[in-house]
Amino acid sequence: MNTQRIKSPPIRKRNPITPSLSKINGNRSSINKVLKTVQEETKHDFIEDQERDETTDAFKSEVERFIEISKYFSSPLRKSASYVCENRLISYPNPYRMEYKRGNITTYHIKFCNLILEPVYIKLYKLIPELEEIKFINLTLSRCKRVPPGLSFNLGFVYDDVNEKPAQNAKMIFVASRKSTTPCYQICEIDLHIEALKIRL
Repeated sequence: MNTQRIKSPPIRKRNPITPSLSKINGNRSSINKVLKTVQEETKHDFIEDQERDETTDAFKSEVERFIEISKYFSSPLRKSASYVCENRLISYPNPYRMEYKRGNITTYHIKFCNLILEPVYIKLYKLIPELEEIKFINLTLSRCKRVPPGLSFNLGFVYDDVNEKPAQNAKMIFVASRKSTTPCYQICEIDLHIEALKIRL
């Protein structure tokens, strides 16, 4: 009796599945481009949100200050003005640049010019923040300065850096009012850009 052996089919050796190096590098490059794009978009959105928040905060601050000043000057006890003037009463520089030497006292002048045919009264309302380095010469919080028609007023103040504190920008707020049959006022804000002069060696 013949017996035949059943032969199993030959086993073929398969090559392992290995992606080519060029494909791997290509995928990495695509992923890096996508990540870079996402990072740039995220950074751009963050900057836009930050600028929007700063603008909103600045607007809120201006509105609050406007309401505060309006209540102050519209008070029956003061009888100085009743509404904000549509036209300017005075002209003044804004912003105002201040450069000083470390450890010295420097004097500055800001010129206010009367633009109307009536006397204008200038009052210092607030300094934000309240810097000890700034001291006014010819104007105080308790008094106002009368500027006749066609004339100007030079506000004098000093910046005292004897203690050599770090420079800090500030804002001066004045209110110019007209006392006539239709009293009104103008809010004057001056941004102070304060910088210390570099000493050449």
